[in-house]
Amino acid sequence: VFPAIHGSHGEDGTIQGLLELADIAYVGCGVMASAIANDKIMSKIVLSQQGVPIVEGVSFSRGEWLESSDKVISHLIHELHYPMFVKPATLGSSIGIGKANDETLLRAHIEVAISLDRRVLVEQAVEDPTEINCALIGSEHDIQASVLEQPVSLAQFLTFEEKYTRGGEGMKSAERIIPAPLNDDLTAKIKGIAIQA
Repeated sequence: VFPAIHGSHGEDGTIQGLLELADIAYVGCGVMASAIANDKIMSKIVLSQQGVPIVEGVSFSRGEWLESSDKVISHLIHELHYPMFVKPATLGSSIGIGKANDETLLRAHIEVAISLDRRVLVEQAVEDPTEINCALIGSEHDIQASVLEQPVSLAQFLTFEEKYTRGGEGMKSAERIIPAPLNDDLTAKIKGIAIQA
């Protein structure tokens, strides 16, 4: 099976587990890798424990938000500074993600995220970022990194609309720079971090 489906039940380990229970061979990541990679909070925990550089973030549950949103906001403002990105923990494709430049937007984006997931991640925004993609193939001691790609986005961050509805074709029609215009040292560093992750 080539699980060419996206998001929940496609990338989160559930279909991989079903295929393993049915003893059907499939390509791509296994159950644990899929489950961890689909969960932004768990991904940050695992990556930070392995020394992979990550963006600072704070996570909380729907219950914590409903019990005392003021307490959650106070903690976020103490730990991070504006702008911040608010993200549902397990939804992909930029669904429910919002950039907050003040407390009003922060609360509004949290309300959206908490309606979509039972856990939320708020991360420190990286100013003027450049997105670079690096695909990997292989396992254990034989992991190979791809040529680096730089997607060209029209927005400050790649939205669901840009990924899937831009020009009717989504990312298929998006501009990309391949190879990414980086020097050899930075290219090697990015490939090394991807392999480490």
